[in-house]
Parts: sequence; structure tokens; C-alpha cells
Amino acid sequence: MEELLHLPKELDALHTINDEERFHLLTHKLDHLALFLEKIAPQYTWMQKHSKLIEDLLRHVTDIFFRDRMPLQIAKRILWILQKNWDDLSHKLPNNITLELQDNQIEVNSLLLAASSPPLREKIRQECRLDQSSILNLTEYPIAPMRLILDFMQHGTSTLLWRSSERDIFATLIAARDFALPKLERECEEEARRFIHESEVVRLLLKAHEIGAHHIKKACIDFYNETARGVRFHHRQEADLTLKLQEVKEVTIRFFEKMAPYLTHLSFSDNVLDDIPFPDLLNQCPHLVGIGVEQSYSFSERLTTLPQNLREIDLSQCEWLNASTLEQIVRHNPHITRWTLASNPGLNYAAWGQLARAPSLSTLNVARCHNLTDAELRILIEGCVRLQELNIAECRSLTEAGFRLLARIGAHLRSLTLTRLPITDPILIAMAQTMRHLEILDLTRCRLLTEAGIEEALNFLPSLHSLNLSHCRVNGPFLKKLRTTRPLTVLGHFG
Repeated sequence: MEELLHLPKELDALHTINDEERFHLLTHKLDHLALFLEKIAPQYTWMQKHSKLIEDLLRHVTDIFFRDRMPLQIAKRILWILQKNWDDLSHKLPNNITLELQDNQIEVNSLLLAASSPPLREKIRQECRLDQSSILNLTEYPIAPMRLILDFMQHGTSTLLWRSSERDIFATLIAARDFALPKLERECEEEARRFIHESEVVRLLLKAHEIGAHHIKKACIDFYNETARGVRFHHRQEADLTLKLQEVKEVTIRFFEKMAPYLTHLSFSDNVLDDIPFPDLLNQCPHLVGIGVEQSYSFSERLTTLPQNLREIDLSQCEWLNASTLEQIVRHNPHITRWTLASNPGLNYAAWGQLARAPSLSTLNVARCHNLTDAELRILIEGCVRLQELNIAECRSLTEAGFRLLARIGAHLRSLTLTRLPITDPILIAMAQTMRHLEILDLTRCRLLTEAGIEEALNFLPSLHSLNLSHCRVNGPFLKKLRTTRPLTVLGHFG
């Protein structure tokens, strides 16, 4: 008997037996089977001499995973081995199902699909295994993007996107999202950047916005803003499309009219609001939900005649904003749910009281309002009875008393931003004990917190799904532990 090369000690028994016996031993211990394939795949000469054994083993793992008799962890390990050695193993892998596509059919291996994609794994289980069929119905997908999907599954990365058309790349991106392949999504967006140029950037931006391709959308916005005059796009939430009108000229109005069907937010530079046909402009935006006049220098009566369908207003860094002007805006816009008043240090006790008269207010951003005191925070929390999201980042006049007050009366909050505030472990734990419904917590640059305090607080927050610890006094292993032991998204970097 020839001796196998480079096998680990736990596979010693395979050295002195024949292929039939090897097959029997390996198929009764799947972790050894996966280890054997991993170690033997690079040994091309031996594999060629024992081609039937390799084919039989790959047929076996394909069959038992198809019948739900193999742990997913083992299947993913075998998938990784296949991807690493695709050129040598692909012709030994059986094609046991047929993809029925929009314009063609492709024979494929079910393990390749099912181990790569949870949605496809469930679809194979329902349509093929339970129905005892070898046909998988994917007739909504053309063959071109499916070939790119299969190429990605075969290699663990795309080898063909670089020469694919814009149409095929975007179709593949959509299919990758359907099949829960986030790495391929990112690769598609990265490759689509080569189509960004001056004559196509707006078309590509709108296309990316419509399908939710956020990275390519951001790249298009950055490219456009480098040379834009009179209008600019702003980055907001991923689902938003925000345009800022900086001047009133025929060319900017024409551009606005082109964008209007897609806009979710519209922002105006100072004085522009009074120089445009305001109601007509807004009526051209069927998806508009928010308006902004941030960094403007004068109050406009137009802010008292906003359409009833608007839900958000941004009044950040407005020198004219005071109790009187805020009262007018609040009184005429009871439908607004999201108020952004960030960086308005001139707001006082009387101004904060006006917000209690905003009946629909559920989201409030008062970040960097440095005059906000503990007593005024009480007015906000107790007066705004529908408040669910609060941002008090860098509100420097708040003290420990205000934070403990927030812990006592903020039980209804679902999102809280405490960036750059002197929050200590006891305060954070006290907040967590009462804010049981909190889903989003931002502790960026809260430098007084410790890992022990953060971990203790998390024990009281069963609904939390997003935690930002950027620039806190935490280390990499702690962040890794949180990400692996808790069902939440943890953001964090050091500096």
C-alpha cells in the first residue's frame, strides 16, 4: 500500500487501508472526512490516482447535506475546501439539481448553493427535498447574474465581475441580497464604481438609491458634490435622498425638478426659501418626508405653512431660533414627529417648553445645545409624552443629577445618544435598569465608562440591538466578546 502524504495524526489509520475502507471510515466520521479533503486536495498527484474515492466522498457529502443529515458547520467547511481548490475539485463534484431560470437551465451542486446561502438552503429543502424534485425554480432570475452568483460561490469571491456590464452587476447585486450574500453585494458595489463619470453620475445615483445600493450611492453623491454648483446632495439615513438648494437659478430649478420624484428630504440655504415657488416645489416631491433650513440666518414665514405630509424638520444651528419663532413653527406644524434642533446654544427655558406643545413629537435631537440644563431636560422628558428617540450629545450643562433624572423618567425611550457626556458606570447601570425597551444606545467618547460597567448595564437591556462604543475605554477582545455573545450590532474603534 502507498502511504498518504501530509495527513495529520488523527488520520493515521488511512495510510494502510484501501480506498473502499477509507470511504467507510470517513463517511462515519464527518469531521474526519472534511479534514481529509482539506489535507488531500492540494496533493494533486495522489488525488488523480484516487479520483474515484474523491468523487465518491463528494457525492456522499452532497447527498447527506441535501437530506439534512450533515451539520451546517461541516458543510460550510467543505464549501471552503471546494472554494480553495475549485480548479482541482470542481470536475469531481456531482451536479444533482437543475436551476430553472428565466431564460435557461443550469445544472449545479446543491451543497454549493445551500452552504453558501440560507435562503437557497431553505428553498432547496422545500422545493427539492420535500417535493422529491431535482428542479429548483428561480425563473425570476436571468442566466447572466446567476452565472456570476455561481462564480462567487465556487471561489468565495467573484472572478468575473471585472468584465461584466453595469446591467449584469446591478442584477447580481439584487440577487445577492435575495440570497443573503453580503460579501458579493459589497463586491458588486465596489465594481460598479467604474461606471461613475460626469455624464452618468446622476442616473447611477438614482439607480443605486432605488435598489438600496448604499455604498455606490454614497460614491455617486461624493463625486457629484465635488463639482456641483447651486445644489448638493447630503448624506443622511441609507434610505433617504436629500438635496440642498443653495441658490435659485433656472439650472438649479430644472435639476430639482428632475430629482423631485425621488427626494425624501429637501434642504434650503439662507434666503432661498423665500425666493422659490414654495408650495409648488414641495408638491412635486411625492416621497418628501422632511425639510431643513439648518445654518440659516433669518426666520421665514414659509416654515408656518409646511404640508401636512411632512414628518421631519431640521432647524440645526439657526441664529434666529428662539422661544418666539419656535412657538410659531410648533403651533403651525402639529404633524411633525422628528425635530432636529442641534447646535442651538441660544435656546432657553421658554423655548424648551414650546416642544411640549408638539403633539406628535417622537424623535428629538438637541445635540450640542450647551445651555440645556437638568431642569430643562425634565421639561422635555415630562412634556413630550410621545418621545421615543433622544439625542443629547455634548450638552455640556447637564450634570449627574440630570442623568439620574433621565434614568428615573426615561423608561419609554427606545433610542438614546449620550456622545461626549460624563456618564459613569453607576449612571449607565441606573439608566439600563429602567430603560428596558431601549433598542439603540450611542456611548461614543463616554470616557468615564469601564468594560465592567458596560457589561453590567447590558444585562438589563434585553431589547438592545445597536451599541456604539467608538472611542470609549474598551479594547478589541471586549468588543469581539460582545459581538459573539450578544444578538446586537456593536460599533467601536479606538482613538
